[in-house]
Amino acid sequence: TENTKAWHQAEVTLAQRRANYAQSQLLPGIYVSMLCYCGNSVLCDSMGNLFSEVIVSSPSTRELDDLTPDNEDFRWILSIGGAGAPEDWVNTEVGAWCTVYENAGQGTFRAKFLQAARRLYEEQRLPSLGVVFDVPVVHKPVSCAHVMCVLRVDSKDAIPSSVGEWRN
Repeated sequence: TENTKAWHQAEVTLAQRRANYAQSQLLPGIYVSMLCYCGNSVLCDSMGNLFSEVIVSSPSTRELDDLTPDNEDFRWILSIGGAGAPEDWVNTEVGAWCTVYENAGQGTFRAKFLQAARRLYEEQRLPSLGVVFDVPVVHKPVSCAHVMCVLRVDSKDAIPSSVGEWRN
């Protein structure tokens, strides 16, 4: 019944779970996201999420539809951080390209990607962002998309424990 101590405790627990869930959800956006793994473990933040930085907030349906492997901007991203790129592309390429886009092209998807990649790298203190996955992950029902960076580390000790936690 509604007036029992167990019922009130269940309501408080449910409210806490809903609040935690709401905090763990990304807002609609296009993100650069980091999948760092070691064996069967994935590096996550304290809420169990991958690390992400927003490129475009609240994207339009067209922006989500345009984010495909054939998209010119996405192909450009792959050219600087995809397979075959230097492991430290975030240090070498992002810095050089940021200078270009500060002078011409501010506000473009490319400039926003560069800024988000730099924030992700600097804030997480990771050894690298790894390699950009060759297909963007688009989830239209929740208006989210991810440009995924994948980093495999040989040892969990390669990442300071202050960065996040390893989950199986």
